[in-house]
Amino acid sequence: MNDQFRLRCAEIRLRLHEVDKTIEHIQAGPLAMNDGAREKTVDRMDRMDDLISDGLQGVADARARVEAWIDHGRPQADARVSAWKADARGLDLNARADDVEAYALAVLELAAASARECAHAVLEAVLARSDADRACLSTGRDDAPTHTHPSNQGA
Repeated sequence: MNDQFRLRCAEIRLRLHEVDKTIEHIQAGPLAMNDGAREKTVDRMDRMDDLISDGLQGVADARARVEAWIDHGRPQADARVSAWKADARGLDLNARADDVEAYALAVLELAAASARECAHAVLEAVLARSDADRACLSTGRDDAPTHTHPSNQGA
């Protein structure tokens, strides 16, 4: 495996670690965000949003490479690989290995993009819950939100 694999794997581990830590904080109890913590969270979310936006074309390209491998590359290689092994056709097996590595790199790209999106969604959820909690506390009410949101109909 090459440096691109190591970089993608490191990014995925980092993003998943960030998501895990944020979820741990959420599960620890209510988040009382002061203005400084809120500003930091918004900044992190904005940076994640920029990363997501910057990577959209790469994600689309990676998705196309994955679909091409699954639809065409893998079936063609699978049909021939036994013969290539039996005949010790190193060039064909090497080409197949290159194709499988390209597929794996594309899947890693999609996984990294999903991890970035997940981190963004968790931060967005934290901010939304903080806003709701702050609104309930500021009015002195500890009841359900108003009926204006569709999920509150019939509550």
